[in-house]
Amino acid sequence: MSSNESELSVERLALIAQELPPEEVADLIVANLDYLPPTNAILKIINSLPQEQGMRIFERIVAHFPLDVLKDFVANLADRLETGGPSELCLDRLEKFVANLADRLERERQEGIALGVELVNQVLRKELSREEFVERLVSLPPTQFTGAQNAISLISGVNNALNRITTGEARLELVLPPDEDGYYDRMCPSNDCRGKFKIYYKDWVDKDFASVKCPFCGHHSRHDDFDTPTQREHVRYRGMRLLEGEVGKDLPSVAFSIHPMDYEKPRDVVVAIERTMRQRFLCERCACRYSSVGAAFFCPACGHNSAISTFDAAVETVRKTMDSISTIRQAVAAAVDEDAAEDSIRQICENDLIKLVSSFQRFAEAWFDLLPNRSLFNPRRNLFQNLADSADLWRSAIGEDYGDMLTPSELSDLERFFQQRHLLAHKEGMVDQMYIDKSGDHRYSVGQRLVIRKDTVLTLAEIVSKLANELRNRT
Repeated sequence: MSSNESELSVERLALIAQELPPEEVADLIVANLDYLPPTNAILKIINSLPQEQGMRIFERIVAHFPLDVLKDFVANLADRLETGGPSELCLDRLEKFVANLADRLERERQEGIALGVELVNQVLRKELSREEFVERLVSLPPTQFTGAQNAISLISGVNNALNRITTGEARLELVLPPDEDGYYDRMCPSNDCRGKFKIYYKDWVDKDFASVKCPFCGHHSRHDDFDTPTQREHVRYRGMRLLEGEVGKDLPSVAFSIHPMDYEKPRDVVVAIERTMRQRFLCERCACRYSSVGAAFFCPACGHNSAISTFDAAVETVRKTMDSISTIRQAVAAAVDEDAAEDSIRQICENDLIKLVSSFQRFAEAWFDLLPNRSLFNPRRNLFQNLADSADLWRSAIGEDYGDMLTPSELSDLERFFQQRHLLAHKEGMVDQMYIDKSGDHRYSVGQRLVIRKDTVLTLAEIVSKLANELRNRT
């Protein structure tokens, strides 16, 4: 159709528009958009009609335009607008319409991208098959599907990246850093323990750590089962960064959103307290170096029971911690407040009491195992937690018991400390009648809570150290 014919058609429609309802006029224009210059048609028709009619026709027409056409059309209208006519009002309305439409379409596109990425994640987690993936994509509304097309490309890129990673073509060079003293954080995977300890990093690299033994509870498992939660998150983050880079090789325009991750840095006061309480060990069998806050009994490398050699170190660490109580209290009070400082001191004293009792128990078990006549006895598990029963066992084995090695006062105090350890470990320190009956400690009433002071811990340290030396000298 020629330009003149188009202009005639526009003129003809302008005349028809005088007789027909606005909706029918708009439908006629839409039906002839392939032949009519849209700007000329709309300007002439709506300028020939009352304002309200013109605007109704206009809004009905522009609803059929694609977003990119609408933007061009608005610019064209602005250039050719007849000031003061209905078109000026229509232009203002159109600009708002286009802006709202653009926002809506962008929201739908972003929703499509999010849905597409979630579908990809479901495929990677094997929660969705490839067929289900495609079926879900094609069921999306058109604008969302346009956004989700990124996900279709993404899954191809992810698969290619995963193939390169699993075949070794792309490798993750990952080094989890040791602390400033050269030790490597580990954590027991047993839910009943979850004890934290450290292994000297050079020993970790040089020795065969296909498996690890927890120095606290003796739990045995694969070496990577002992990663701490922070280390696991660090590995996951580095793995995602590797995947991001590999996917980018296939799809440069696709990017993951990965938040930076660093190790949590404890406050200086926490580090200072931990260093005071931490003790280091050297396995006498394999020379592995490791450390812990609290008594450790097994070498994490070879599993050797080091209770004998670590007992003295445990006692010395407790004494050093008690000597630093005032410094620790001042540091916590300055960093937090007085209440937190007192609570920290209470926990340290309670933990050290438990540590001393446990260390002596392990020492006594290990020392008894060295007796020449050990094979004649079959002590039950945890017998050395009970002073009376273990004293009877020593008398049967060597002809002497704890009463021959300690004064009556020391033995009475030791029994009380053992019973306090039981309350702290199993009753959260709440006094019951059994504690009063077994310990003879009538300073408390049922329902009260134990109060463990520095002098209590130091007294216990002296008694168990003396008793251990007596066992060494008499066997």
